This record gives sequence, C-alpha cells and structure tokens, in this order.
Amino acid sequence: MCPRKSEAQQTSYTDANGTTSTTGYDLLGRKTSLNDGKGTTTWAYDSSSEHRGVVTSEDIGVAGAPSTFTATYNAGGDLATQTYPNGLVATSRYDNDGNRFALNYTKDGTQWMGFAAATDVDGKIRAQTSPQSAQTYVYDYADRLVSVSDAVNGTGSSTSCVVRAYTFDTDSNRTALVSYPAGTGGACQASSNPTTRSNTVDAADRITNAGYTYDTLGRTLTVPATDAVSTGANTAAVGNLTVGYYTNDMVATQTQGTGSVTTTLDPNRNRIATTTNNTTTTTNHYTGDDDSPDWTSTTPTAWTRNLTGTDGDFAATADHTGTVTLQLTNLHGDIIATCADTTTATAVSSYTESTEYGLPRDTTTAFTDYGWLGTKQRSQNALGGLTLMGARLYNPATGRFLTTDPIPGGNPNTYTYPLDPINQLDLTGQWGFRKWIKKHSKVIGRVVAVAGIVALAATGVGMIAEGSMLVGAIGLAATGVSAAGGGALCYGGGGSRGARFANCFGAAMDAFGGAAAGAGMLYKGLSIGRHAAHGFRFAGMSRGFSAIGGLESVASSSWLWASHTSRRRWW
Repeated sequence: MCPRKSEAQQTSYTDANGTTSTTGYDLLGRKTSLNDGKGTTTWAYDSSSEHRGVVTSEDIGVAGAPSTFTATYNAGGDLATQTYPNGLVATSRYDNDGNRFALNYTKDGTQWMGFAAATDVDGKIRAQTSPQSAQTYVYDYADRLVSVSDAVNGTGSSTSCVVRAYTFDTDSNRTALVSYPAGTGGACQASSNPTTRSNTVDAADRITNAGYTYDTLGRTLTVPATDAVSTGANTAAVGNLTVGYYTNDMVATQTQGTGSVTTTLDPNRNRIATTTNNTTTTTNHYTGDDDSPDWTSTTPTAWTRNLTGTDGDFAATADHTGTVTLQLTNLHGDIIATCADTTTATAVSSYTESTEYGLPRDTTTAFTDYGWLGTKQRSQNALGGLTLMGARLYNPATGRFLTTDPIPGGNPNTYTYPLDPINQLDLTGQWGFRKWIKKHSKVIGRVVAVAGIVALAATGVGMIAEGSMLVGAIGLAATGVSAAGGGALCYGGGGSRGARFANCFGAAMDAFGGAAAGAGMLYKGLSIGRHAAHGFRFAGMSRGFSAIGGLESVASSSWLWASHTSRRRWW
C-alpha cells in the first residue's frame, strides 16, 4: 500500500556542500515535487484513462524551453510511451514474458531511430540491431558471453563485421580476446587473420601482464597503456594509468600522461564530492543518499542539473543558461544520442555506441559524462576509459574492476564484471544480478502461492488441534490469505517489474512465516497460549486484511507507485 501520512518521508535534505533540497508529497504519500536547489521538478499521477497511481506527466521546471515529459503504460504496467518535452516519442514494445524487444523514437510521424532485440526462451538476448550496427551473441553453459558477431554500418549499404571470441579459465578470468576481421564483402568470419589479446592471472585472480601492479590489498595501482585508452574529453591523456585509493577502496587519484584527476569524498565516504580534472574542479550536489549527483557545478554560477524522465532514468540536462539537452537511450540503458529540446528539432544532435563490455566504438566522440549504462548515471569521466561503477572503477577494456569485490559472491570472482554483460548488470560494483526478475516472477509466484496454501492448511490443522487457538488461527489464516493473494499477484503478472518482484518477495515472507507459525501451533498446541495467539492475530490480520481489502490496489498502484517514488529504478 502507499505509505500513510504518519510514516516518515524525507521532506528536506542538506548535502555536504550545504545545498538544501525539499520534497513534497500528496495525501497518498506520492512524491509530487522536488526542488534540488537549482530548479523544481513536479510529478502528476493518473489521467482520465489511467487509474493505477502511475506517473503520467513530469515537469522539469525549465523556463524558456519545453519542460514536460508524459507517459503511458501497457496492461502489465510497463512504460509503453514516453514523450519528451520537444515532442519526440519513445515507444517500447514487450513480449508475453515482459521482455522489452523494441524501442523506437518518432517525432511528427517520422522515425528518428529504432532498436530491436531477439530473445530466447529464457529471456536472454541472442541478437539485436541499432541504427549503427547489429550483433548476434553466443553463450556457454555457464552463461558467459563467448562470441559476438558485430556488424557495423559503413558507407551506403555496406557493413563490416568483426567477430570477437572470449575464452576463460576455470575461475572465469578472461584469458584471451580473439578478434577476427571482416571477410569478403564485409561478412562475419572466424577462421582467418585473428588478433589475440591474452591475459595471464595469478592464484588471486589478478592480471599479471606486463605493466600491471597491485598493492597488498589487491587494488590495481598501474594499468598499462594498452588497457587504458582515455575517451571523450580525456583523449589527450595517454600512457600507463596510475591509480590511488582511499582506505575504503574508493578512488582518490588518477594520473595518465599529462592528465590528472583527483577526487574527494563526502562525509559518508561512499560517493564523490568533488572531481578535479587537471585544473577544473566539479562539485557534485545531491538530494538524497544515492551516488548519482542531481546537479554539478564548476563555479558558483556555472552548473548543470541531471534530470530524470517519468521512469526515473536519466533523461535530460539543464544548465545555468537555460539550455536543455535531451538524453536518448537504447534497450540496454546506454545514453547513445542527444537532441535539442526544441519543437523544431528534426534529428539527433550526436550519436555514439559502445560494444558489449562498454568500450566506445569511437573514443573521440564518446560522451564524457554518461554513455554506457548512462541512464543509471554511471560516470565515464575517469581517465583510461574507466567507468565509475558505484563503489569501484571498472575497465571496459578488460571487463574487470580495479579492486576486489566488497561483497564477495556477486560475480564469478572478485574482479570480474558479469561475464554476460548483455543480460547482467553490476551497477554498484558490489553485486551482479541478472535482468530476470520480470520473466521469472511467474515461477516465483507459483511457489509463493503454494506456500500460502500450506500456511492456510497449517493454521487449519492447528485450529482443529486446539480450539482455544481459534483467534490466533484466524490471524494466521489471514497471513496465509495475504501470502496466497500476493503470490497470485506475483504469478498473475500484474504491475511493473518492480511491482511483481515486490509482491513475490512480500508474499514469500508472509507465506513462509504463516506456514511456520501454523506448524508451531500444531506442534505446541495449548502451550502456545492465548497471548501468543493474540500476537499472531494482529500480525496476521494486519497483513491479511490489507491483502483481502485491496489486492487490486496493491498490484496496480502501490508497487507501481513504489517504482516511481524511488529516485532511480535499478530494474
């Protein structure tokens, strides 16, 4: 359910730089406004044809420029269209399992660009196309990406295909990347003239190629120039990359040739406060506890706001001059194009792509701030072509982090990024996860629904075993009903991905808790006593009545609402 007004909600936040932001809510506890210190964004919910408590419009509050995003949703609660302030419409299509397989941008009836993906029965992307290229993917039985056939558009109708093949050791360290150039007529081929980049690793999974050095904590101190190619505004920085760290493993310094980057941390020490690139210092400003800055400044009067769209993903910038630049994404969540926020715009202003592990196709045209995974504001302004992936620096040239995993077990070993970078993510540098939640929520729902039935059965038997437990059993039965209902919502596929996952998780907690309590009743009988029953009654009935009284509301409104009230969605 939507938070009650009595539940705590952040109404103001002051960051380490002294900037205070304020947040407003409606009577249902939904966020309706956010003043970040440089401007106010407002949200509106529902419409004459939409009644599920979802964001239908968002005004980013920029005077002198179009500033309103609008959204529509499909029957499953997924974002179907997002209309940008300049009238550009991004239309998404989904298959029966909820996998998004198409994204098209149109304006005034003219298509600007389109993206498409083909998935297998497990929802794993096997092929995809974009305005600049087309790929096919091959995976091994360990779900590792082992081959990419990458056809890039040339002049006219010509294409040139490069095949990249990856090999791994038993601990999933990449031991070789073999690249095959295009064959006759630009066709894909994997039999002649390969170029091989090999890695050797030690028992601690550290790359031992010439030029790599580490400290005693396993942190990479030096990356050789062959694996450290700077991009965007940093392309002048060449040579070996040297990195220094704070005691908590966050990056402190980077040096490469004539390039130098120094970062400071804010008081909670888990995000960047300032970044000094040679002589220019950029200060990050935040409206909450996440690590994505809401706006940045280089002087007191020169600043840029980072603005999200209706889905919570990074979608636009607005600077101190009033200029708005729209950020356009592909199916993976990369920022691949920008366009002017004017109703007269007829095409994108810039376009760039990255390959499977995040390497830009063209280092000189790569976006300096946000590109690969840019909708989640994973910053690319580090030297050596590195990406700041939350807690750790990530190197797309090797598909590895520079430091060990602070939470072991998320990836195959402590240095690797997920070895299926097409279908898996590690946005925080702490835990890799598969984009499977939506597809497999139905399976989870079956398990949860059955568990709910088990909870009901257990409480029923408990009632028979001991009549004095009737009141407690009713409470437990309500818990079981809540679990079964939540499981049905999870299984039935209503709501967004976040909604289904939340229903599955919450229902699982209710179901297994109810089943365990019911079993305890049966086993202990009279010894449980009326006091325990009384406690169970309120716990169970609280959940039970909330489920019985508003299952539809929970499915179509609350969790959809939850996905929009968070600053950014990670699903």
